[in-house]
Amino acid sequence: MRFVVLLFLWSFCLKGAFGQIVLSGKILNESLEPVPYINILIYPTDSSVIIAYSISDLEGKFSVKVQHLEDSIRVETSAIHYKKEKRVIANRSQEIQFVLKNDVKALETFTVRASPIERRGDTLSYLVGSFTEKSDRSIADVLRRMPGIEVEPSGQILYQGLPIQKFYIEGLDLMDSRYAMVSNNMPHQSVATVEVLENHQPIRILEEKVISHQASLNLKLKNNIISTGKAHIGAGMSPVLWDANITPMTFTRNLQFLASYQTNNIGKDISAQLNSHAVYDPRKSMQPNDMPDILNVQTVSPPPDFAPSRYLNNAVHLANINALAKLNNSFQLRANVFYINDFQRQEANASHAIYTAEDTVIFHEKVNNSLLNNYLQAVVTLSKNVKTNYFENKLSIKTNQSYGLGQLIRNTEQIEQTLEKPIKSISNEFHSIIPMGKKLLDVSSHIAFNNSPHQLLINPGVFPSLLNDGQGYETLLQSLKTRGFFTENSIGLFYEFKGFVITQRTGFAIHNQKLFSSIEIDGRAASTDFENNQNTFNAQTYLQTEAQYRKKSFTFKLNLPIVYQSLRIEDRISDQGQSLNRLFFRPRLFVQYKFKGFWEASATWSHSNNYGNIDGINYAYILKSYRYLSQNNAAVDVNSRNIFGFQLKHSNAITSFFNSLAFQYVNASSNLLYNNSLDGNGASIITAAYLPNHNQYVRLHINSSKYIPVLHCTFSIKAEASQQSGIMRVNDKTFDTRNRFYNLNPYFLYRFKHWLNIDYGIEFQYFQNYIAANKIVHTDMIKQNLNLYFYPKSNQMLSLSFEYYEYKNEKDYFMDFVYRYTLTKSKIDLELKWLNIFNSTFYTTYQVFSNSIIESTYLLNPNRILISVSFGF
Repeated sequence: MRFVVLLFLWSFCLKGAFGQIVLSGKILNESLEPVPYINILIYPTDSSVIIAYSISDLEGKFSVKVQHLEDSIRVETSAIHYKKEKRVIANRSQEIQFVLKNDVKALETFTVRASPIERRGDTLSYLVGSFTEKSDRSIADVLRRMPGIEVEPSGQILYQGLPIQKFYIEGLDLMDSRYAMVSNNMPHQSVATVEVLENHQPIRILEEKVISHQASLNLKLKNNIISTGKAHIGAGMSPVLWDANITPMTFTRNLQFLASYQTNNIGKDISAQLNSHAVYDPRKSMQPNDMPDILNVQTVSPPPDFAPSRYLNNAVHLANINALAKLNNSFQLRANVFYINDFQRQEANASHAIYTAEDTVIFHEKVNNSLLNNYLQAVVTLSKNVKTNYFENKLSIKTNQSYGLGQLIRNTEQIEQTLEKPIKSISNEFHSIIPMGKKLLDVSSHIAFNNSPHQLLINPGVFPSLLNDGQGYETLLQSLKTRGFFTENSIGLFYEFKGFVITQRTGFAIHNQKLFSSIEIDGRAASTDFENNQNTFNAQTYLQTEAQYRKKSFTFKLNLPIVYQSLRIEDRISDQGQSLNRLFFRPRLFVQYKFKGFWEASATWSHSNNYGNIDGINYAYILKSYRYLSQNNAAVDVNSRNIFGFQLKHSNAITSFFNSLAFQYVNASSNLLYNNSLDGNGASIITAAYLPNHNQYVRLHINSSKYIPVLHCTFSIKAEASQQSGIMRVNDKTFDTRNRFYNLNPYFLYRFKHWLNIDYGIEFQYFQNYIAANKIVHTDMIKQNLNLYFYPKSNQMLSLSFEYYEYKNEKDYFMDFVYRYTLTKSKIDLELKWLNIFNSTFYTTYQVFSNSIIESTYLLNPNRILISVSFGF
């Protein structure tokens, strides 16, 4: 903990909060007209280190808070078309005025070097050319080098540690949160600047009324860019390998278009490019999952922080079409269609250790699975987003045909699993905001249907003591079908009252779900104890009042929703059910304060109470996997949760220094606790028991990044400490659990010489698990990545990538080699890749949970050589 505190002090370079003054004034030209966008820089009189800064607004006014202990300070103005003005003034609060003179210089030769990052109000502009290296190809490669921005392995983009809200291309939202398809395939040469829009309100009619605290990202293309994209084809041997990608893009004033066909069998998880990275929207908190996932073939979880290309054995095809057209009257029509055919083979071993209050259950699984996923989704959106009104209607159709065949050995027992899981859903969302006098009228409606019949066949039969009077049997067939209907409709008003922006909304939501399930044993129906015919009707009526207040650097937001929930569950076979009615109050508070030009502090608090896992109620047993038999015939639990969060941000575009600290505390309680009855083979029977219980979660996260232009180096460091505590019930015994997690991850991207780039990162992880105050598990992990990029000539690159993993006493090494030759005139890349040079066959990792640890060993893809040709449009 001492190290984390020191790290925090280093990251933020805090100074004492003494001697604070407020310096304000106005910037005029020689005609005494206000001049906007002038930089006002504050220095100590004997130093060139900036201690504060501001930018003049449209009226030429500025205001900046200064903390400095000396009796005087130096103030300078900076702008391209005006002469610099410098003054030494007393270190006290005062107003000053600058009258700037035009600065016109006749220069014979000169070099203009643009700043890598510029700020204009709430917009940060990153100059792409300042961060690009010769090895980079896509805009995602360059984003990883920009301080304050992170690109996760999933493709999700973070700014100051938080997910971005929107991803625009020239101000238009083509991809609807599935932006990794663009970021991974758009050549960086097509992009002039990357804009981060802080405090971005995506609905224009609400821009000056409803406060947003989330950031969005906008790509500004170069002036001559109309068509761009990527094409790539690669092949290898032993076995026959392929990797192809053609992704053309077109961007005009009235049309944006992206199409993509990608396929490979070399372990690239290209389907991740179409994952939605939409941020949490409280307006949609009542919407249920429209693609229920209940029955499954037993798999081994993917190894965390490990490249899928090393272990993924796949043959995948992806087709994607996206188009956005501007229509008359400011309307936009957008279509997003994608299809994925993904076949995967999984081969892995897993050793499970499950800890109880009195014993430890240990069992082993050897998994050999064949999985096929056919997923099709089409979304058509008609929208209008202007200053005077907002309209959006989104129609979405989804279908997923999933199949699984699993060959599993548990200890010494062989088990076969066959799964069929088709899912279909259709939904329509409507949202409109229009002026009504001095108020705004907000109307929204969402309606959705889904249908999901599942079948899971197990051979030989499992749980004989419960299902077949203790007698062994050949096959078990679990059939399950869900049909769901959901609708939510609301109407609201936005208006101003004595400096506050008030939002009042009322609405209702109805979710009706039918569940049918049955178990067959050797072709005959089991007893009705294993059959569900259940109807769940969940109705919620709500009234929400939100008040927002902003004055200069201070923001306040209070949300006071009241929800009346009526729940009715009926099972016709067991003749069981329950009817509940309750009023819930879920207040939320947000406070934010900006200071010293570079700093922002915010705090949040929320209280929520609601019925628990309603969809998890099933009065008869359901076999969800070969070793997981679940029954929940208890009353619906009532959950309560208090969440407190604090965040401190520092972003200095002048020095390219970005920092953030986030703290979160969660205190949750429930009146229901699930009991896990385990046998010696790890088979679980899940039931519910009435037992009030509490859980707590605490997390501290620090993120710091700095770009050093003179070194062409981006240095970042992330640190995290968290603890989760609660109680569990296993084999009818209740015990306390506590888990601690620590993480430290420094890394840098460095242009060492014009012929050598170095990327290096090291990550330390440490886990501690306690059962009833006894430490039962502690494990640590070290991960290192080193990438060396050599440029013997301007059109050639050689790269060596090293990876090192250390779990307990297990050490794994990996190395890849790439040679790239670029045909300069045609800009075609010819590449030779040698993957897994050491021909590592297995990889072992440990995953730690509340009362268990899983040691997993994965079969890796072998040593391979690939040759490819690629180019950008």
